[in-house]
Amino acid sequence: MTASLLPTFAVSAPGKVIIFGEHAAVYNKPAIAAALSLRTYLYVTPNDLATDNVIRLEFPDVGLKFECPTASLPWHLVQKLDDTPPGSRPSSASSSSTSSTAAAQSLDELNLDEHIVSELHNILKPKTTNSFQYAALLAFFYLYLHICDPSTPAHTFVTKSTLPVGAGLGSSATYAVCLSTAFLTLTQQLSIPTVEEEPPLSRAPTHEDKNNIENVFEKAASDLLSTPPITPTLESSSSSSSNKIDGSSTSPSATTDATVTEAARATAAAALASTTSVLCLGNADHDLINKWSYIGEKCLHGNPSGIDNTVACRGGAVLFQRPSTLIPMKRFPALKLLLTNTKHPRRTKDLVARVGDLYETFQSGTQSILDAIEHVTQEAFVLLGSAERTSETSHTDVSGSNTPSKKTGLALPVKTVGESPDAVKRLLQLIRINHGLLVSLGVSHPKLEKVKSIGDQLHIGETKLTGAGGGGCAITLLHVDDVENDTESAAATIDERLDEFRARLENTKNGFEIFETVLGGPGVGLATGLDVAHFSHDEFLSLNRAQLEGFDWKYWG
Repeated sequence: MTASLLPTFAVSAPGKVIIFGEHAAVYNKPAIAAALSLRTYLYVTPNDLATDNVIRLEFPDVGLKFECPTASLPWHLVQKLDDTPPGSRPSSASSSSTSSTAAAQSLDELNLDEHIVSELHNILKPKTTNSFQYAALLAFFYLYLHICDPSTPAHTFVTKSTLPVGAGLGSSATYAVCLSTAFLTLTQQLSIPTVEEEPPLSRAPTHEDKNNIENVFEKAASDLLSTPPITPTLESSSSSSSNKIDGSSTSPSATTDATVTEAARATAAAALASTTSVLCLGNADHDLINKWSYIGEKCLHGNPSGIDNTVACRGGAVLFQRPSTLIPMKRFPALKLLLTNTKHPRRTKDLVARVGDLYETFQSGTQSILDAIEHVTQEAFVLLGSAERTSETSHTDVSGSNTPSKKTGLALPVKTVGESPDAVKRLLQLIRINHGLLVSLGVSHPKLEKVKSIGDQLHIGETKLTGAGGGGCAITLLHVDDVENDTESAAATIDERLDEFRARLENTKNGFEIFETVLGGPGVGLATGLDVAHFSHDEFLSLNRAQLEGFDWKYWG
């Protein structure tokens, strides 16, 4: 089945949240980001008449409705990656794998062409009313010019999102991933996915990967890295290098399930030593989508980290650490949580600067807080099932040597969240600790504290801010079982308490919005066939979240 046989299709990509490591990532500490089950959707339909060569885009979330004749685009300025003239793109799905690999490699050094950006600016700017609309159109047509060609039949593209736009949840990256996937599908540069559930990474990162890490971003803290890096000036810190995730010298030791041990940290350090490029995901289709999405993010943000589009493309969860370390967390468990959008605006740059000022004033104390956040991220990395575990595996210590684990054969000597309720409880504790550390950095807000306070009163789980703080969103990881009988809310069921949580926050006084979501779900997906083909554009826009998620989604393996 080739893309030419897909008259109507839909693509979707997930948003993301930072679970652990906000703000500390600016100081070269690790952080963990995971995909949300809230997604952006792009519905692609051919025009009714073959002679209708007008490209149409509808994006109601930003008040955008736009159309442009294909012939009016500045095709003459575009140099294709393979030096072929327009109209000479791959024409069969059988060659998609080879062409995808070659194109992905060429994309590594592709930057925005200022001549094309300037020409598109002249076309688009007079027809938009705000920066959101302009950025959405610039990304759309820049990618369309480079991926498609003048012979590509014109289509109508309708965008809908169940993800709050502009809330620090990676909505722009999901849009870029959807655009890239749609255009690559139209031009038959991708295989048609057949996997019904998100597959694991097709291979483990290799030594070759490590030697070919591309420095594709100057910042690696997702939304937090919109300012130049801040480098600590202390010659020493209160934390010992023996238990850092960035390459300490630790030998395996006897362990228990109650604590994350030195051996566990050594495993984490060994995993960090086997890094892969932030844009190389080990799958030709994913790589091609992800790298074009990164170009789209450049249109939207100028200098993106590469993390948001990577999570939106691959799904699951990743640990990242600047300047270019990314570890896909292949055993990340699905975690149910509540996402509360306070809708309070905040500027990421201001909050990063606030922490910078605190660091300059109280270097030693602030460094200790950042080190503590690093340790919390370390322990969460292990609890969330970051490493492989087999009965015959060898344990790689931080020095790079392989030593068989004589006692248990486990590369990861603690139970993970997917295996132990106690591990879930420890994860809840880490969320509480991480939020407290962020509060001590001065990046919380009364509205975020209200979410946490009400959640604590009702004993529904542990809450922390996510992203830059100062407003924006909070996440609440739910308890795995009911609360103890000595709590004031023991008589209420968890459903009743969740209803009360919503009632206190989703009202005219507070105006918050609460989403039930799952972390670590699938990445970019494609839906085809009768379940998507019979909708009008207005009908598609009227579909609710459950209906959209109910499509027969397939993912690239």
